Amino acid sequence: GSMMIEHKSPKTIALYVSTMTAFGEFTGSDFTEAKAIDLRRYIAFKMGSGVSDRTCENIRSYINSFYEWLTEEEYIDANPMRKVKPIKFQATQEEPFSDTDIAKMRDAITDLRIRALFEFLLASGIRVNELCDLEVSDVNLSTLSVHIKHGKGNKERTIYLNEMCMNAYKEYMKVRPVECVKD
Repeated sequence: GSMMIEHKSPKTIALYVSTMTAFGEFTGSDFTEAKAIDLRRYIAFKMGSGVSDRTCENIRSYINSFYEWLTEEEYIDANPMRKVKPIKFQATQEEPFSDTDIAKMRDAITDLRIRALFEFLLASGIRVNELCDLEVSDVNLSTLSVHIKHGKGNKERTIYLNEMCMNAYKEYMKVRPVECVKD
């Protein structure tokens, strides 16, 4: 309820719920009885199963936020997770594809739908979930722009595309099955 009042996105709320559900199942105890050692054991378990340090830090942060809320709402006296330090992770910068790599990928794509999706992702930096949520009415062919209605943080924005992307989009729209139309 609190997260809805704070206008958190449904995806964020679902992530918090799934994280807390998994944590609760792991500890097998009431949330108000959990201790810092329970979180440390859970994080060690996640790390042992191959989860990245960044993901483990996110898990720690979600659980800590939940216990901060329990403390503020006076369900518990103190947040036991304050004793658990943030998990350090190495932020990595991915190398961009070379022009040769991009040319090879374009040559390998024969499906018009996949080609349009590829060009959208390449030209815009749009997130995959944003691309999945697009409707035909969001695309403006005359300005080569796309209106994103539900971006990260539920923020709206406009992105601009190049001619190659719009050409791939137009080619796909010529063969797009009618049942795909969402708008």
